[in-house]
Amino acid sequence: LENIPNFLWQESYTVSLWEKCFEELLEYKETFGNCNVPIPYKIKPELGEFVRTHRILYGQKKKGINDLLSDEQMDRLEKVGFSWAVKGAVEQED
Repeated sequence: LENIPNFLWQESYTVSLWEKCFEELLEYKETFGNCNVPIPYKIKPELGEFVRTHRILYGQKKKGINDLLSDEQMDRLEKVGFSWAVKGAVEQED
């Protein structure tokens, strides 16, 4: 399949989508000083879902339920100050 012109593995799309959301998280941190994106986040709903999903995946990985969150992704998120658990709900600001 790699020899078919313009063929992309689904993984490439997933990786590029992850990178896009990670970049948006960095922009959020630059603006607000943290990675605690509210859920729902009206301005960029996909960013709030990215944060929520990664907290769930982290918990599942720690419990041995799945391994969908790579160690590299965990390291990158931790290096920018991502919190795997938040105390109380982060409220949406208007």
